[in-house]
Amino acid sequence: MILGIRGIEESSVYQSIFAKGEAKGEAKGEAKGRVEEARLAILLLGRKKFGQPDEGVRMTIDAIDDVDQLNSLLDRILDVSTWDELLASPGRPA
Repeated sequence: MILGIRGIEESSVYQSIFAKGEAKGEAKGEAKGRVEEARLAILLLGRKKFGQPDEGVRMTIDAIDDVDQLNSLLDRILDVSTWDELLASPGRPA
């Protein structure tokens, strides 16, 4: 019994609200997964090209939670020579 109402779990309104909540949770989980995958790809490719990232680089990458921004870093990784250049804003010197 939820909110003191018997049978509320079986109501169509409750089921609709519950389904919407699950869908939002799944979408958030998928977005978080894409962010984590992009971060991992940056670190793996960056290690191979630039060497082991220092703590500051890892913290900077971990602080980015916008998948488009992370994808932009991935796109630039072959065009730069250092972690600092990669993390500098495009068009701005490192």
